Amino acid sequence: SRLRATVVLTIASVLLAVVQPVGAAAAGTGNASINLTQTLGAPTMAPVLTLTLAVDHAKAIPGDTLTYTSTVTNTGASLGLTGSYFAANNGNIMATVSAYYDDIEYYSVAKKAWVALAGTAASQQGYAPLVTPPATNGMTLSAKAVAASGVTYPSTGDPIVGTQINTTSTASWNFQASVSVTPTQIAMLADPKQVNGLRNVVHFEVTPRATSQGQPFIYRSDVTNLFQSQSVAATNVTVTIAQPTGSPVRFNSSSTPSLASLAPGASVTVTSSYQVPVPTAKGATESDAAYLTRLRGIEGTVLNATATASGTSASGTVTASAPSVSTTEDLPIMSISKSGPLTPVPAGSTATYPLALQNTGGADASGMAITDTVPSGATGSVTGIPTTLAPGAASSGTQATFLVPVNQSVGSLTDTASLTWQDHHGNVYGPVSSLFTTQVQAANKLSITGDAGPKPSRRRSST
Repeated sequence: SRLRATVVLTIASVLLAVVQPVGAAAAGTGNASINLTQTLGAPTMAPVLTLTLAVDHAKAIPGDTLTYTSTVTNTGASLGLTGSYFAANNGNIMATVSAYYDDIEYYSVAKKAWVALAGTAASQQGYAPLVTPPATNGMTLSAKAVAASGVTYPSTGDPIVGTQINTTSTASWNFQASVSVTPTQIAMLADPKQVNGLRNVVHFEVTPRATSQGQPFIYRSDVTNLFQSQSVAATNVTVTIAQPTGSPVRFNSSSTPSLASLAPGASVTVTSSYQVPVPTAKGATESDAAYLTRLRGIEGTVLNATATASGTSASGTVTASAPSVSTTEDLPIMSISKSGPLTPVPAGSTATYPLALQNTGGADASGMAITDTVPSGATGSVTGIPTTLAPGAASSGTQATFLVPVNQSVGSLTDTASLTWQDHHGNVYGPVSSLFTTQVQAANKLSITGDAGPKPSRRRSST
């Protein structure tokens, strides 16, 4: 019966600790031998949360709305074990640990047998274990050697494999093991009609030892099946999305009822929105250089967002975090350069001023407007303004024309072109300006010479 089997296993487990195992070396045989035992602490169990985070924009301009999507999932459980291994040399020659395995097994009611749930194994290079490990995945093992007289532990690599134990000496290791349990496995382990017991099994193999002697060094410890006494749900789950600026956005059972309890295998998705800030308008006293420097400081900015999740379980708080996501901010950055006549312009004539435009930003510029003024307030006309200007593009087909007043004073006349522009959302930038000083000369005058026309003739009349 199952009860009888349990009693027999328990007695055998105790006897292994005090009785020399089968195949122990007799004096002069040259076969290495150990007495393998284990102590095991109380197991722990906790749900395992995973969290993802995504954003719908790789690039954005001011005014864009970024949507962040985060999904929290209860992927199963982690079964934790702690304890110690002891390998006492009870032979007459030095024993070298050449292989080992550690696994978790459950008793299948249907099969009436122990079945490996998860495990891990290691062996020395070139050594073929005599006993095949029941399982080699699903378990993470961390062991730390305990210094002892007559024992030489490996200096690198696996802390167990390669350990040399002199006669009458005992090697020992403190260990922590973590077993990953899937939602399907949890459902099985939690059902007493399917599973009637858990145990931890550890096995060592030592050399030199004749294969005919076998490798009978094994120890079994019963493990409390927490899956039949505790819930593996994560409760009161909170998901927090930290957006590029502003306060974090938090989701809990109040805003998202499904976060109240997250069963193994269940997922909940939440979303938040973030509007990319529009740069502050150019200040009344802000210079063009300072303004453009400010815009360049925004161009290419990486907008980072992160997400975390936490919940409670029978074993305490469980947490998860998602890899950060980023969006690159671009904006149009325009410049204008004005040139003009290199020779004096007579008052009363029209001066032409070429205007060179360039977009040094990372987003399209549109809605460009240019005003051309002189100190008196008079304005010129501007033609050839492009509809849009792509990132890195330039335009030299724009020009301003200005009719110099006939009464304009001789000397310098400064003409200023001011540029404003917009992005795709209609956000206005600028103005930035460029000026050119024209030398004005006196207006051309029409002169009439003394012989500029026929002379009247004198006629003498006769009587």
